[in-house]
Amino acid sequence: MRYLFIATDDTDNNNVGSYHLPIRVADAIEALSDDKGGRSREIDLLNRHVRRDQTADGRTIAGCYWAPELHEIGGRLSILFAPCFNPKDPRSNEGGDWSTVQAHIMQLRPGGDPADPEAWSRPTAIRKADGSMLGRPEFDRNISLDMSYFDVGGQGYYLWSQRYLSPPGPPGDPLTWIAKVDPNRPDRLTSDPRPIIAPTLSFEENLAEGGFAMVRDGVVHVTYSGSGVSPTYVVGGVRASLDSDLTDIANWRKHPLPLQKSVPMPSGVKDYLHYEQGPGHGAFTTDEDGNPLYVYHTWGDAVGGNGRDTRVRRIHWAADGRPILDMTADEEVAPAFREVQATVLVTP
Repeated sequence: MRYLFIATDDTDNNNVGSYHLPIRVADAIEALSDDKGGRSREIDLLNRHVRRDQTADGRTIAGCYWAPELHEIGGRLSILFAPCFNPKDPRSNEGGDWSTVQAHIMQLRPGGDPADPEAWSRPTAIRKADGSMLGRPEFDRNISLDMSYFDVGGQGYYLWSQRYLSPPGPPGDPLTWIAKVDPNRPDRLTSDPRPIIAPTLSFEENLAEGGFAMVRDGVVHVTYSGSGVSPTYVVGGVRASLDSDLTDIANWRKHPLPLQKSVPMPSGVKDYLHYEQGPGHGAFTTDEDGNPLYVYHTWGDAVGGNGRDTRVRRIHWAADGRPILDMTADEEVAPAFREVQATVLVTP
């Protein structure tokens, strides 16, 4: 068994200027971490400083490599991410602009090694069924990002954050969108995009992004992030029955309180290991024993300074079916029960 880890390079909190799309491959989850030599296992699948990273339609990536996610789509390992481009020169690999971010997909060729950059297809933009870009056609500046995928009985769905830009005001459409997609043609939607999460609660602060789905006991659970990418970043959740129309916002029920938020630090304390700040934009996976895990980012050891860190924790479930993403170590296993004694009797 091999584990793969992929994330935006957020060094110095400059994700727009990122120059590469790195992936880590290891035999154990722990080996993916920096502390266990994970950084030495990094391979650049894309790197605009080494070569001009071109998309399938001939544009050259100029930055971002934003929010990559690994999914199996149509039986092929796939990466969903959102690169940006130089708005003045589509052939330039410098000058990436946030206003050009667009959701793309790369797929591993049959039999290919995910650690081999040559085994991946060129990034292809994900578009509507008619071939037009994601976004509202009445606006000439649309972006799409944070795209994710899930499957229900062979029917594929994309979730993503879609915004339009109309300076000098803030970006519009702070929503999470959904559409159906044929897993065998994952670069084209097969239904019209529709919003399913609109920020209506105070803790969301007019933003719902970074959606990720998990199916359990006949229910689709989607976590998402609200507020700002800062210590106020917070995780909310919605859920819908598997047998409902998942493209209809009326069928989704929102949890009224956050599923995860910052842990307040005592005055004068800067313990970013135990007092998480700004958790958000997570994904679900499983460990070696099949237990569900939640992978997410928080602010690093200098809030707002050197970018974000990735963390992993176990998922638990409340009696009402709500995922519990913030259980502490003492709540998982009480200190009194962490040491176990056993008596072994050996008889001739």
